[in-house]
This record gives sequence, structure tokens and C-alpha cells, in this order.
Amino acid sequence: MMTLKKKFNVSSTEMEILQWLWEEDRKITSREIMDYFNGSVGKTWKKQTLNTFVSRLLKKGLLETESIGNKFLYYPALSRQDYEQCKARDFLEKLYSGSIRNFVAALSGGERLNKKESDEIRELLDE
Repeated sequence: MMTLKKKFNVSSTEMEILQWLWEEDRKITSREIMDYFNGSVGKTWKKQTLNTFVSRLLKKGLLETESIGNKFLYYPALSRQDYEQCKARDFLEKLYSGSIRNFVAALSGGERLNKKESDEIRELLDE
């Protein structure tokens, strides 16, 4: 699994772009991105504005690019599921020293889990 360091400082707009690219599930030109966000979402981006967001996502390793002729195609560097797993791991590492036990203890507020909750967690871990 890909390890991402400090790449979760993603702005809400950068996340909107990533989410749309995940939904589209294809390589997309900057013109298509601009047309979608300016047309369907109601943004008023200029070319430079979009280039800034795309550049940041490329620098963070969250987007990749491919050139075909004089066109650049953009696509996510990892799947939504991989991104969420990396983000969850990062969260666990930063706040709970990587310990699921510490996370569950914090989640339960120090109270004992009931049998159903305990069984659900055990089942999840077994998967």
C-alpha cells in the first residue's frame, strides 16, 4: 500500500476535484475539469486557478498525468479506497501511536464495550 506523508492537507476544492475524478474513473483533460466545475458546479475558475489546484494535487502525489500530443490527461494516483485507508492509517498514527486498541478505548470513552460492539469489532478485525 502506498504511504503518503503530509499529503492529507487537501483543501476542500482539491478534494472536490479528486472525488469527481474518482467518480468519472477515466483520464480527463484540464478543459473537461474546467467545463464540469464551471458549468455543473457553478465555479468561476479561470485557467490559472484550475492549474493551481491541479499542480498542488500533482505535487502531493494524489494526481498523475499523461501527455498525448499537446494534451495532458489527469487521473487519481490511487483509488478512493486506498486514499481513505492511507488517511485512516495516518490518523491512527498521529493520534493513537498506531494503536487500534488506544483508538477503540478513546472511542468508547473508557467504558466497556457491550457484547454486540465487541463481536462487531472482532468480526471486522478477523476480515
